[in-house]
Formats: sequence, structure tokens, C-alpha cells
Amino acid sequence: MNDLAVFIPTQKELLVPGSVVRTIGIDLGTTNSTVAEAIFDPKDKKVIKARCIEVDQLTELGMDTDIAVPSVVTLTGGKTWIGKGAKLLRSKMKERKLVRNRNIFYECKSDMGLMRIYSAPEGFQSPSQISGHILKFLVEAAEKEEDVNIERTVITVPASFQANQRNDTLEAARFAGIDIEGGDLLDEPIAAFIDYVLSWEKKSWGDPGDIKNLFV
Repeated sequence: MNDLAVFIPTQKELLVPGSVVRTIGIDLGTTNSTVAEAIFDPKDKKVIKARCIEVDQLTELGMDTDIAVPSVVTLTGGKTWIGKGAKLLRSKMKERKLVRNRNIFYECKSDMGLMRIYSAPEGFQSPSQISGHILKFLVEAAEKEEDVNIERTVITVPASFQANQRNDTLEAARFAGIDIEGGDLLDEPIAAFIDYVLSWEKKSWGDPGDIKNLFV
């Protein structure tokens, strides 16, 4: 981000933090999830460094590192596998005696808000708990990436999510130990719009006060 003027009311002074501020954003997806970070350094007030974080994901074949983390959780061999390692085990479900929603969990986001209970071990018995394990995995990966503390965590949700689905997402965040404040549950189209504005600057929206139609 190179210019914050579009988000600042006219004739209002921007309150700039006195130290480095780091926030993370999580896209909790049905198939894949991703975590990104944004770092603001008051030494350079016009720039916020933002990037997706490459996450280490243990598999039976070794470590796989990618920004895309499959939204899969698998319980086998006395271990909890999350991400790529859990996804690869889907091809061995019969061999490993894996049963969906009992010891292997995927596409659980589709069950959010439906009050489903899984026949699974404690801590893995609902869509929100499975999502909580994925959120915690992503947060821990972000914590290992930088020495700067995470000040705030934002989680995106589909604009179509109803109240019960949003409540389950909040429950997943609490399960993961994430403190959610007002505005931290962000609709995906809004997140896309913010990225568009900050990535393209004035090429995208012109000068403050201009009227423009945008399609997100």
C-alpha cells in the first residue's frame, strides 16, 4: 500500500503507530486456506508490506511448503495431520481405515452453521472445531515467520454466510485462541476491494471525491 488517503476522512490527521505493527489475515477456505501478513513500519509511513506466508506442512514424504494449505485434518498413527499431509492421506483411506468425519475431515466449511456433530474424538466433533484446528495451524505458522508480535487477526468469510455460519466461524476462532474484535470477520468481497485499491492505487480509484463504479 502506497497511499492511505482514500480511507482517511478529509481534514483529519492520521494517527500513526509509534512502533512496528503486524497483522495477519486468514482465508479459511472449503478446499484450501491461506494466511497473509501486513507489516507497517512508522519509519516508512506510506508503505505497508503485505504478502502471503509459505507454510511448512508435514507429510509422510517429508516437508512440503506452500502458501496454499489444504483444509483437511486427519487423525492416524497417533498424529494429527493438517494441510498437505492430511490431504495426501485421503488416497489411503481404505488402507488406513480412515472414515470421513470420524478420523479424516475435509470440506467442513460446507457444514458450518448446520449444527452437525461428528462421531469423532473430543476436540474434533464439529465443523467449527475442525476449522479451529486449521486456524490455529495457520496462526502458529505466521508466529514462526516473524519476530514481530501479531497485533490483530482478520478472518474472511463469504458474503453469503448467514448469522449461524458466522457464529460458527467465531467459535472456530475462539477454539484456535484467536481474539476476534469488531471488523475482524471480513466479507470476502470487501477484502478483495481493499486489496484492489491498495494494489493499484490511483490507477484503480482516481482521486478522493471521484465517483466511480467498480465490480468486485
